Amino acid sequence: NDIFKVEASMPVIAYLAGYCAQAALKHTTCTMCRDLLVRDKEMDCVTKFNLIKICDRGGLLYPTEFVINAVLLSYIVVQKLVSSDYEEKFLKCSNQCNISLNVILNVLQNNDMLSTKSMCSDDHNIEKILNFILKSATNTLLNNYCKMKVDDHSNEKQKKKLKAATLKENKKQIRKIKTLT
Repeated sequence: NDIFKVEASMPVIAYLAGYCAQAALKHTTCTMCRDLLVRDKEMDCVTKFNLIKICDRGGLLYPTEFVINAVLLSYIVVQKLVSSDYEEKFLKCSNQCNISLNVILNVLQNNDMLSTKSMCSDDHNIEKILNFILKSATNTLLNNYCKMKVDDHSNEKQKKKLKAATLKENKKQIRKIKTLT
């Protein structure tokens, strides 16, 4: 149900997934892990890759479904944690990133989406690779949330200043009118 609600955000989620795949690739040079994280650019570009295709100047990566699904789950969990139902409690916690990561990993474990099988000859397992992806996604999503909150706060301050200036100007005009009459 939550996945259908974020369908319009899929191009942005796919773009973020490409960033997260690139961050995970910095920690491994293994070709099997690379194949788990990114796909060929020449593959059919579906709608969710439109933003990547538009912004690509040759350096952007096209993530696999594995990475997109991990970032999608991160997005859904972070959105729930900062929703009006949980936001106040979540913000009172000292380490929101770790809380988010733990919730995401619990969801993955509860749905049997994690496997401890080795992925490659370097003995990387899916949880290790997934952890790189989830940390990157969660940090980015929480950073974006903080910036949006700061922008909202700045806009409120700006509105208050504008309102105060308008009231001051109105008082001046009223005084002028009173002195003229």
